[in-house]
Amino acid sequence: MPPRKAFKILDMNRNLLLVTKDESGERVLQQHNIPPKPEPKKCTKPEPFQLESLVKHEQETWRHMEERRRMEEEAAKMRNFKAQPVLTEDPIPVPEKVRKPLTEVPDFKLRVDNRSLDRAEFDKKIKQKEMMHKRYIEETESARMVMHLLIACFAEKHDLELA
Repeated sequence: MPPRKAFKILDMNRNLLLVTKDESGERVLQQHNIPPKPEPKKCTKPEPFQLESLVKHEQETWRHMEERRRMEEEAAKMRNFKAQPVLTEDPIPVPEKVRKPLTEVPDFKLRVDNRSLDRAEFDKKIKQKEMMHKRYIEETESARMVMHLLIACFAEKHDLELA
């Protein structure tokens, strides 16, 4: 079936008419309502305005002119000579500097002095412990030898064989 062609037509009452052909080939009018045109909006009325940049510019210009006027007044005052009174005593008294005696450093002992004595004592204790350990080992060795000797004598006396 070939695609249907449609035409859009506006009639006098601003209604949209859609013209199409149906399956039999006859033209069919379909009516679509178009909403009425909206009323035009009112035009914008211009109102006076003031730019912030212009306001700032005016304030800055006024401030600059005030500064210039003040500077000119100060310069005019500086040009007028007026003698100042001679000061006989210092307006701001400075207190006298207090001299403190030098700090005395107490004698101090270094750890190095005592450390050599402590080390010698420590080495002495270590030697004593080593000697005690050697003596203990010798005593246990001699006790073992005596025990073996006694066992050997006992075995010889009773004609026993040792394994």
